[in-house]
Amino acid sequence: MTSRIYSTLIEPDGTPIQGATISIDLLWNRRVQAVADSPEYFIEGRWASLTDANGLWEIDLLSNTEITPTGSVYRITEKPKRYSYFPTIYYVSVPADSATPVDYYVGDIEIDKPDWV
Repeated sequence: MTSRIYSTLIEPDGTPIQGATISIDLLWNRRVQAVADSPEYFIEGRWASLTDANGLWEIDLLSNTEITPTGSVYRITEKPKRYSYFPTIYYVSVPADSATPVDYYVGDIEIDKPDWV
C-alpha cells in the first residue's frame, strides 16, 4: 500500500520556499539483495520534483514493509535554490499502519541513517 508523504519548506520569516528541488531515493542494503522489489510494484529510479507556491511537496510512497529486502529506507533530499550547498537530508521508513492510505508529515516517520548507507 502507498501513503502520502509531505512537508512544507518555509523561510525563518514564514515565507514559503517555492521551487526547491526535492529528490527521493529508495535505499537498501545491496549486500543482502542486488535489486529491491515488491510483489505488486516494479521499483526503480529516483523521484524528483519542486515545491509549489506554498512551499509544499508531496508524494505517494510504497510502505517499506512491502519491499524486499527488509530494512529499506527512503532518502529525502530538500535543496532550496538559495541554500543549495546545504541540503536537508532525511531518512524515512513508511509504515503500513492501516488498511487505508495514511498521510504522513516527513518528520513523523524520520529514522536514523542506517549503518549500511
